[in-house]
Amino acid sequence: MKQLRILSLLTAVALLMFSCQKELSVENGKGSGGGSQWEFTEGSTFKGFIDTAYLEPSGTFQSLAFEGTSGDGNGQIFLQIYGTTITATSYKNPNVFFEYTEGSSTRYSNVPTNPDAFTVVITSLDANMVTGTFSGEVIDSTGQAKTITNGTFSAALNRNPGNPGQGVCKLQNLGFFDLTTGLSFASISNQYNSANLITKVQFYDSANNRPFESFDLVYSTNRIDIDTAQYFELDANGRVTAFHGYVDAEVNAGYPKVIIRYTYDGNGYMTKASYALPVAPAITVQEINYTWTNGNLTKSVISTPNSLEKVEVDYEYDLTKAPKEFLCLFPNYEIVYMQSAIDYGRNSTNVLTRSRVTNYDATTGAPTATTDATYENYVIDAENYVRSFDIRGNGGLLPGDTKYVLSYNCF
Repeated sequence: MKQLRILSLLTAVALLMFSCQKELSVENGKGSGGGSQWEFTEGSTFKGFIDTAYLEPSGTFQSLAFEGTSGDGNGQIFLQIYGTTITATSYKNPNVFFEYTEGSSTRYSNVPTNPDAFTVVITSLDANMVTGTFSGEVIDSTGQAKTITNGTFSAALNRNPGNPGQGVCKLQNLGFFDLTTGLSFASISNQYNSANLITKVQFYDSANNRPFESFDLVYSTNRIDIDTAQYFELDANGRVTAFHGYVDAEVNAGYPKVIIRYTYDGNGYMTKASYALPVAPAITVQEINYTWTNGNLTKSVISTPNSLEKVEVDYEYDLTKAPKEFLCLFPNYEIVYMQSAIDYGRNSTNVLTRSRVTNYDATTGAPTATTDATYENYVIDAENYVRSFDIRGNGGLLPGDTKYVLSYNCF
C-alpha cells in the first residue's frame, strides 16, 4: 500500500475505498419515466420505483448510481458502480456499493471489501436509459450474511442526484483509485450494527484482493476496544482522551506501542496529542500541536523533545464549501482510521485546497524539504456530502495522485 512517513515514530497511512460522484443525469420521480423500477429477492421479494439515476463522469473516472423507494414507501434502495468507463458489462466488489434501508436502519448492504461477493451486470446503457441485474452476498442489520438474488433495475438517467438514506450520514466506505491507471488499490470499510454503531473496521488491499487489517470494536462506558491489544479511553461525554496501542494501529507492522493523550480547547477542538511509551507513561517522546483558525485546522506541528527536528503541515481551505461529515485529516493515524467510530472533537469546517509538509533538520533547525499537495475536483451531492475528490502531490497525510471516493451509512 502507498505510505507516507512523517517522523520516525509516526509511520504511514494505508487507506480506503468506494462510492459516488456527479455530472451527467436525468430526473424521473416515483412513477414517472415509465419503466424506472427495481426488484430483488431475499426471503421475500422487494420492489419499487427508481426516483433518480445518474451517470457521473469525473476526469478519467465514472460512477453510475440509482436511488429508489419501495412500493409501500417504507424502504429505500441505493446502488452504485464505479470504474474508469461505465459500459454494458459486469462489475464486482470492490467497485460496487449496494444498500437497502427501512426507516432509520440499514436492512441490507454489501461489503465492498469482500472481493467478487456482489455483482452488478449492466445489460444496456445509452444516453437516456440503463438496465441491469444484481445479486450476491450482503449483511443484514445484525451483521449476518444474506444472499440477494433476482435483482433487476431499469431507469431513465437524470440530472438531480440526491443522497441515499435520511437524517445523519456517517462514513461507510472510503477508498482510493490511482489517478493514472484508474485502478482501486486500497480501501477502508465500516460495518454498522442495528444501533448504528461501527462494529468492524477493515482495511483492504484491493490490488492483491486481501484484507490488510481488521478491527472488531467493543464499546463500554469509558472505552472503546478496537482489538484485544488496543483501545481508546473516553471522558464522561464519550470523547476520546487517550489511545493505547500501536502508532498506526497495525499490530504486526513492527512499530512501537504507545500511549497517546489528547488535549482539547474550550471550543471542543483538539489542540495537542502527546505520545509516551508504556514503560515510561509520564515521559512525552513526541507531540503534535494543532492550530485552529476560523473553524479550520491551519497547522500541525509534529516534534520531539530536546530536538530541533520537526515536521510542520500547513493547510489551506476553500471557504465557500462546508460539507457535512467530511474526512478528518489530522496527522494521527489511529484517529483517521477510526474517525467514524469515535468522538475526536470538532473537525475542520471547510474542504482543503492545499497542504504543505515541511521537514526541519534535527541539528540546525533549518528546513530540509518541502512538499505540496493540492485537493481538487470535489464532488458534493445535493445533501452536502463529499462523494469524491482528488489529491495531487504528496504534501499531506494521504497518498497523492489518488482519487478518493466516499459512501455513507445514513440513519
